[in-house]
Amino acid sequence: MRRTSPIAGAALFALLFTPWPAPLLAQTWQSAAVCAVCHVEIHRTWQGSQHASAFTDPAFRLPYDRLRRENPGKTFTCEHCHNPMRFLLPPGDPRAAIFSREGVTCDFCHSVSAVDATGPFPRYRTKPGVKFGPHPDHPGKGLHIRKFSRLHITSEFCAGCHEFRNEHGVL
Repeated sequence: MRRTSPIAGAALFALLFTPWPAPLLAQTWQSAAVCAVCHVEIHRTWQGSQHASAFTDPAFRLPYDRLRRENPGKTFTCEHCHNPMRFLLPPGDPRAAIFSREGVTCDFCHSVSAVDATGPFPRYRTKPGVKFGPHPDHPGKGLHIRKFSRLHITSEFCAGCHEFRNEHGVL
């Protein structure tokens, strides 16, 4: 079982117990640690998934790091799927380090509003502040704004990444 670092724990505590207006909190990108407070079992399942380790798994990192050493400063297409939050945050955002450890994180998938699996990257369109999902019986507001998404119950949702082959034929 992974443990939360003291710094991450303190940040999570401050985030959850700071009296921010709900719309402000809802429109910012959140770490999966924030989701875990309410969605304990779902978070536990995600933590053990390949999505959670998409950017940190050695099977990905070893070839990726070799490519980075050989091509310093280049952005690789693989990072659009393995570390998608990098492309949604403003440059220099300190949360980038947190999200890179989370791989394909909760907030990324649940903020996707559209997918174009045939187009160039980024293939996903996102809408931060709205949590899209497959449950039509849970609309409305809570700690975050929820909205049913037909896209989230189709394979089209996954195709933005899982139908891509790079120049070496790797899916």
